[in-house]
Amino acid sequence: MDKNKAVFLADLGLMIVAAIWCGGFIAAKYALAEYTPFVVLAIRFIGSALLTAVVFWKTIKKSKLSVIKKGMTIGLVYVIGISMQTIGLKYTSASKQAFLISLYVVFVPFISWAIIKKRPTSKDIVASFLALTGIGFLSVGETFGLGFGDLLSIGFAFMFGLNIVLISCFAKEENSIQLSFFQFLSAGIASLVMAIATNGNFNFNIGKSSMGLFYLVVFNSVVAFILQNTCQKYTSESRASLLMSLESVFGFIFSVIILKEEVTLRVVIGSLIIFSAVIVSKIQTKIQNPKAV
Repeated sequence: MDKNKAVFLADLGLMIVAAIWCGGFIAAKYALAEYTPFVVLAIRFIGSALLTAVVFWKTIKKSKLSVIKKGMTIGLVYVIGISMQTIGLKYTSASKQAFLISLYVVFVPFISWAIIKKRPTSKDIVASFLALTGIGFLSVGETFGLGFGDLLSIGFAFMFGLNIVLISCFAKEENSIQLSFFQFLSAGIASLVMAIATNGNFNFNIGKSSMGLFYLVVFNSVVAFILQNTCQKYTSESRASLLMSLESVFGFIFSVIILKEEVTLRVVIGSLIIFSAVIVSKIQTKIQNPKAV
């Protein structure tokens, strides 16, 4: 395939991932209305592993030890982060979290610097300052501080940034379906252990919560992660994070429209400042790496 076409399709694929994930805010909110966070995660990732195994077993059974180790590593990193996000969603609004977790786009250049020695530029610093200012607007309320759910959402942003960098390192070397399967498997096992340890309830009922779980398993996990792991073969970790950060915009809009969450002027200003940090990061990436994909 022509390189330019591959890059275009990879960019389009990551934008589709962002669109799918924006619905995950709503789906998770419905699921959490009936199930505990670790039960939701256990069902999501074990279900994703089973579905992937059924559809792609011929590919998965050829997996080598290297892809098993790498897949399980990113799975454990992701489940730590997604646990923070899912628990945090119980203590903050979906619209507010949608912007807070977009901070991973600012974290990625610094994580890349630590892992693969890509030094951040002055515009990375500007983007970080803008992001912190935006968080200030979002967090200043009656108590003048970040809430528990907000802190967990920021923790997810860091862990997801680490996940993106690791996938960027691993995806170019391994089969994306195999990588995704072991990512789901390790995340599912870890979540199941925590769900059992916290006496989670696995009783199923037909309703919005079950529909939310279905969306999380099929679309938010199987479709989105296989697509992400495939597309990151053809793009840099910084560009991937920027494209996927579009989920924050969609998530904010959908949570207001569907969940009818209240939007104050302070939240709008804070959200716009954080989004401007994303834009600054995008400009920086183009200037610093004009030939990068």
